[in-house]
Amino acid sequence: MYPIKIFVLFIILIIILLSIPACTSNQDGTGLPPQEQTEEKGEELLPSEQQEEEEFLAWIESQKKRYPNLDSHLWQLIEAEKRGEAEALAQTWGRGDDVVDGKVRVTIECVPGQVNAAAEAATRAGANLEARYKDWQQALVPITSLEALANEESIRFIRLPIRPELE
Repeated sequence: MYPIKIFVLFIILIIILLSIPACTSNQDGTGLPPQEQTEEKGEELLPSEQQEEEEFLAWIESQKKRYPNLDSHLWQLIEAEKRGEAEALAQTWGRGDDVVDGKVRVTIECVPGQVNAAAEAATRAGANLEARYKDWQQALVPITSLEALANEESIRFIRLPIRPELE
């Protein structure tokens, strides 16, 4: 009886597998929806779209050079603060609780052995230190002070705090 069940399941599996390509195929036989086909073929951008994309990529590269010790979210936040849009930007990221009254909650990664120097630099920049663990500090830092703080020799990198995600 047991081998018969296995045989029947095997036949059902084969039928299912054989029917899948028939269900997903389209007129040209690629099995891809029309939108994905154009992306795979590398559809050309219009000259204006291509120029916008090139300008955007150039802007990103210039920001990486300008703010090498800052997470990309933070240099975007600096630019948004100049336009008065920092809190709105943080809300779109789902990080609204990290931006309060022109300050942002960050994790400061210190150069090993220079935690105290980094803490002093953060305090001078107007930050409120909240927590410390090994070479990391969490602080609420004025957005306008982020660039100067990132250039301190005792600071390796500044980023947004990592949030646990529930599954």
